Amino acid sequence: MKNKQIILTFLSIIILIAACNDINNDSTQNEAISSKEKWLHFHHITADVFDVKGTSLQIKPREVRYGLFEEQERMFSRTFMYSPDSTYYVDMDSYGLEIYESEDGSLEYLGREIDIKVQLVNVLTSDSSAIELMMCGTTCFPEEAYWENNTTVSILGLSTDTAEKVYPTIWTYDLTNGAFVKYISESEVIPNDENYFEKHRLNKILSHAM
Repeated sequence: MKNKQIILTFLSIIILIAACNDINNDSTQNEAISSKEKWLHFHHITADVFDVKGTSLQIKPREVRYGLFEEQERMFSRTFMYSPDSTYYVDMDSYGLEIYESEDGSLEYLGREIDIKVQLVNVLTSDSSAIELMMCGTTCFPEEAYWENNTTVSILGLSTDTAEKVYPTIWTYDLTNGAFVKYISESEVIPNDENYFEKHRLNKILSHAM
């Protein structure tokens, strides 16, 4: 009887460990697809619809002053996209968002400016400067960021051509050599009643009261 109890206890431990491993594996997989794959799925496209070669941009991202107040950092850090080694992060939400704090401390989204600034921040200098990767108005609309590796980041979004047609677009920036390449989808964006920012990023910001 005692041996049977020991065996049952041992089996229970094995099952518990296996379950924990499954949870961890699922969590890792979800994190792996939480930006690029999620963005592709939202627009009902796959990675192979983009031009393989891309277009090199003659744009040199510049260093700009950067720094968030403590309450701003608490709010926007939920949508920072960190490099795999956590030395850099992308901030595309702290600029231009209009958020109102009510008396009970809850946050309300009032809208955002037409211009969207995408900033690449070195963690060591986050209180003073950042690299301004993009300043978008009506011709481009960044929605998400994805790190290809520790030194290459992709900005995922939409761009408009001269005929005002809208295409899913990926801008890739290489920190090691400054190469900035734009990849445009072969087909126009599929109309969607939902807004990617409001569905996947805004709720993270509003869920954290100042």
